[in-house]
Amino acid sequence: MNCPKCNAVVNEGDKFCTSCGMVINQTPPVGTNVSNINNLNDVNNQPQISVQQQPMNNLNQQVNNNPNKKTNNLIIVILVAVVVAILIFVVISATSSKSKNDDKKNDKDVVENKDEEKEENNNTNNENENNNTNDNNENNNNDQTIPGDWKSLSFGLDGKTYKLKNFYSDFSKNGWTMDTSGFESDTLDPMYKTFSTIRLSNPKYSDAEVKIGLINLASEKKPFDECQYWAITVDNSWSDTPVEFVLPGGIKYGSTLEEIERVYGKPTDADDIYRSESLKYTEYEYVYDFDIYLTLTVYDDGGLKDFSYKTYSTK
Repeated sequence: MNCPKCNAVVNEGDKFCTSCGMVINQTPPVGTNVSNINNLNDVNNQPQISVQQQPMNNLNQQVNNNPNKKTNNLIIVILVAVVVAILIFVVISATSSKSKNDDKKNDKDVVENKDEEKEENNNTNNENENNNTNDNNENNNNDQTIPGDWKSLSFGLDGKTYKLKNFYSDFSKNGWTMDTSGFESDTLDPMYKTFSTIRLSNPKYSDAEVKIGLINLASEKKPFDECQYWAITVDNSWSDTPVEFVLPGGIKYGSTLEEIERVYGKPTDADDIYRSESLKYTEYEYVYDFDIYLTLTVYDDGGLKDFSYKTYSTK
């Protein structure tokens, strides 16, 4: 049989034309009106309308015909653009603020570094000055040569040279230690001093009495062992192991009154001379400008054994 639409040959029993896709009706049963079949074929021969295309066309037409929805979409786009612009502005502002803060912090760090560097340089200079002072003290301490003027503040102990207002380290490096047990504190405020009652000890001189007074001539508080000494007293009166000492002009342990008077002269003020008949000694005190005091105790038997040397100047 043939396809009623395209007249292509269709096999018996096929339901569709393999050429155009036309639905093939089989031979109607007996009694069926042929006109109805023709009418059915006419229906099949009519142009087919896509079921899916019709709703889409209607939808596009509805969208195109809805101006309010276009306006709403435009508003949404504008709002999104505004939000994005605000976010960008916030990010840029935050970045700029952070940059400024970083610059301020860097400037502060630079200033602090400069201050630290300046302080470090000052500390280095002070340390160098202290080292130079200690080096000078060490050189002087190893030199037994003592000036002839008794106002020079120089003296010698056990072959080492010392000078008033030098640092206590003069003593510590030569085996002397100080006893501060009687003091509430072992530090001194600027321009403060102790009495000349700090006892020094040395294993070589177990029974000799040596005392010093300390002064802080620095601008900040200092511990005792970093201070200077303004006074010293050596008492060998009852010592079996006396401390050998040398004073300006060659006066030393064992010198007689005649030798002392020959070098220093005899004190002109009667109050500067004291005689103890019971203990058999004479004491001479030499004073200069109410600043430097040198007191010598000379025994009839044994000569000069004790001395006291002090300066009250803070220059």
